[in-house]
Amino acid sequence: MVVGRIERFTAFVVGVHRLDVRWSAMLLASLVLACGALGVGVRDMTHYGGGDLRARIVGVRDLLAGRSPYRNEADPTAPETQQDPRRFYQSMTRCTYPPPLLAIYAPTAQLSYPVQRKLWFVAEWASLLGSIVLLSRLVNPGRGGGLRAGFLCCALIFFASSYFWRLHTERGQYYSFLLFLSSVGSYLTVRRGDTIGAGIPFGLAVALRPTLLLLAAPLWIMGYRKSAVSTVAAAGATVAVTVGLFGISVWQDYFWLVKQYELETSIGKPKYMEMGATLPAPVPMIVDGANFTEELPHFTVNETFLGLCERASTVIPGFPRGELWPAMTKVAGLMALGTCIGVIWLWRRPQIASRYVIGASFLVVLGVEHFLPIRYSYADVMLLLPLAMFYRQLVRPVAWPALTAVACGLIVGSALRDSAAEAFRVFMLLVGLGTVAWAMVLIPRTKPKFSL
Repeated sequence: MVVGRIERFTAFVVGVHRLDVRWSAMLLASLVLACGALGVGVRDMTHYGGGDLRARIVGVRDLLAGRSPYRNEADPTAPETQQDPRRFYQSMTRCTYPPPLLAIYAPTAQLSYPVQRKLWFVAEWASLLGSIVLLSRLVNPGRGGGLRAGFLCCALIFFASSYFWRLHTERGQYYSFLLFLSSVGSYLTVRRGDTIGAGIPFGLAVALRPTLLLLAAPLWIMGYRKSAVSTVAAAGATVAVTVGLFGISVWQDYFWLVKQYELETSIGKPKYMEMGATLPAPVPMIVDGANFTEELPHFTVNETFLGLCERASTVIPGFPRGELWPAMTKVAGLMALGTCIGVIWLWRRPQIASRYVIGASFLVVLGVEHFLPIRYSYADVMLLLPLAMFYRQLVRPVAWPALTAVACGLIVGSALRDSAAEAFRVFMLLVGLGTVAWAMVLIPRTKPKFSL
């Protein structure tokens, strides 16, 4: 009787009438593992202060008070509600987040910080689980529901139970909100095709993280013109609203702050300090009802091409000096972007399924993001979307090299706790999913009867 109830429950989760007993057992084990990860997350949430969330809460409070959340002087005599104990510099805040992202925290800004910490922790988990549900419904169930159950197990084990997701919720990051908006847009696109409504969630995600604007280019190239235009329009309208509410100077200060941290990352903190930056006066690490004394260890310093250059300089004799790294990053990023757009251009086919259009578009965006100055492992949660879009092709027998690459990346990145392992995970996922995309471009040209 209990076994029957478990089978019915897992079948309901997968969305099929009956699920193979082996997949039921695997899915149940994955759910138990994810529940354990949730319990660990709750403990982290109560023990750690959530340093990145703190920067946004202080930032939105400054914004609502008429101050710049990006460019102001640290004041140790300010009320506790305006203090950020982990602030780096006297004249620069840690709030490297655009005004639309700060705006979503405005409704709760006046609540006590511990209450906000709990509310946004719940929102992060709800966004991830909602994304998993939406994306799983875009994966073909397969025989006996095995395909969809396999994706759900993968999402629960390697994403919801991962260390980078634990770090995401401990820091109080926002990438799960981007994933949820992108998942809504993907769901609408796959179910309804190229529509204006499908691009609106993408546009809102772009407003929260402007680097996602690149998403519109592959959508346009592959013929999804309405989605591309509405993506840009929704993002532009959101930006216009924040300009009207807070003024253009807030956006100017935001871009100034981003450039300052890009400069600091490229030349190093000691050299940046020599250029005139000063440290703020120390403030108590326990403020506003939260303790910021400790934080969860972060093994990956920087998952970008710039971070790769930094590691290479320590092991390769004669590697170019640090002053050349920003230029190298720009050149490599442009080359990668050109390659991606070239593949997308070759992939213009009227019969291409919309899920592959979305998957390829996000591969372009997430691949190019590795050439930005700063990227940390909690952003890896976004890789769940292209994995879902290409999952059906990835598990085909002919795609075993790509599947091996993705599996190795997920397993090694989850099993080991060091910088190289986390960078390896991202690299192998991009390589594996990119291989599938390349194969889907090239094979139909040599074998016209190949079916997508």
